[in-house]
Amino acid sequence: MESEIHKAYRIADLILRYRENTLSSAEAEELEYWLAMSPEHRQQLEVLIDREFLQRKYQQELSIDTAAAYSAFFKRIAEKRSRKFGKWYIRATVAALCLIAWGVYWCWSEAAHPGFSVQNSIIPAGCNEAILTLANGEQLHLQESTLTSIRQDDGSVANVSRASLEYEADTSLCEVPLYNSLYIPRKGEFTLVLSDGTRIWLNSESMVEYPTSFLPGQRKIRLRGEAYFQVAPDRKSLFIIESGEVQIQVLGTSFNLRAYEDEKVVQTTLVKGSVCMSSGKKQMILVPDEQGCVDTETGNMVKKRVDVQVYTGWKDGRFVFEHQTLEEIMKTLARWYDVEVVFQSEKARNIEFTGNLKRYADFGQIISMLELACPVKFTVSGTAIHISE
Repeated sequence: MESEIHKAYRIADLILRYRENTLSSAEAEELEYWLAMSPEHRQQLEVLIDREFLQRKYQQELSIDTAAAYSAFFKRIAEKRSRKFGKWYIRATVAALCLIAWGVYWCWSEAAHPGFSVQNSIIPAGCNEAILTLANGEQLHLQESTLTSIRQDDGSVANVSRASLEYEADTSLCEVPLYNSLYIPRKGEFTLVLSDGTRIWLNSESMVEYPTSFLPGQRKIRLRGEAYFQVAPDRKSLFIIESGEVQIQVLGTSFNLRAYEDEKVVQTTLVKGSVCMSSGKKQMILVPDEQGCVDTETGNMVKKRVDVQVYTGWKDGRFVFEHQTLEEIMKTLARWYDVEVVFQSEKARNIEFTGNLKRYADFGQIISMLELACPVKFTVSGTAIHISE
């Protein structure tokens, strides 16, 4: 048991040093190893950097009778002495010791550095929002629309809800299908279900063009921005996504496609199935946990194995960053919170951060966590974010 407590204090110390940004390379590897041992460890770390949670815990601690608490604790120890401690108890010990150490440091930090520059910012997270453009040019703002269904000239029907647009399967196909487009503005997200059953989660600043119904043997759409796909299987008809000069071909699979115009790399991250990614005369096949990248300026293609959660977490309400630069991170956050980012320090652009944050948290909470982990200062003026060392 003593060795487990020693380990718990060691982890607590590493987390504190992580907070101070004073971890050595070896210590960083040690902490990362502990985090990789269990998803619960990462959840514990996330809780320990949640400032609101720690503040509530600190207030609770002020009202605790510590003598009575210690007495009860050692009484439970005596009762369990003849039994072997389970893994759940060890985990609880680690979490409790980390929380105590972290809470003490947090309270000291608040006294030494009262207030963060963004703690009073009120910039809410994005929400379900989309603009549908019909084949006749009519535009519908789906967030504000009271429509429950849309019927078009070709007889196609789309059902509207607060968070999604779903096209019904049409057995009476027209020879020339009508094309719609769905645009997701900054600070928005939406789900689209095509007539073949393919489900598409669309991220902020993205647009997809698609037919209201597919002709036999033809399933082709166009995407700009980022989307997660669950393609309905159909062995008689390839599903093709075009994004500029890059084309993705699939039969039935799940993957994430990121193809923003202001980013020079198109990324396809495969979760399930297989896809063929091509650009010009070059092409490559991806299998699960692989990512294909195409440089839109040179046409070069690269394939690598990745942690898919880093690239698909946004669909499940998370920001997952793995050794990403602050410039890359802020570009992602700017789309979701609709803010303008101004780097007053060029060096700050290349600072790396690894973390798992709540996508629906207030912007001030997100930035406070980044400010804790990165040696930079964030200053909020309206919706403009200034970053300095």
